[in-house]
Amino acid sequence: MLRNILTISLCSFFLLSCQRYKELPVAAGYISTLNKNIAIQEKDGASWTNAPEDIARQFFPPVATGSSRLYEIIKHIKSPGECIVTVKEEGAINDGVSGERREIYFSDVNGIWTITDLKHEVKSR
Repeated sequence: MLRNILTISLCSFFLLSCQRYKELPVAAGYISTLNKNIAIQEKDGASWTNAPEDIARQFFPPVATGSSRLYEIIKHIKSPGECIVTVKEEGAINDGVSGERREIYFSDVNGIWTITDLKHEVKSR
């Protein structure tokens, strides 16, 4: 009986651990490159630079394939000039990844939305 409980517990732990997201490091240079792109495109009149959720959609479009996939963008307003946009995608992204989640922190700096921080997490298959 104890052996069965232990086996079930270990299997449950393994299955649950496979469904968790793991944070990946994001280089400051990458965030700087994204912000330079926003500034250049804003000067050229690109409409997607006017809203944080459109910026997120531009930089992180859906990539999952197959019928069972989820792609959602959620905006959380912290103040009139600050917000967090979460881009979540689940589905068969590649052989090893079944989901990605990004939290993009935005601030309005002199009328231009600027990324102040970016968190990237992946869910392994």
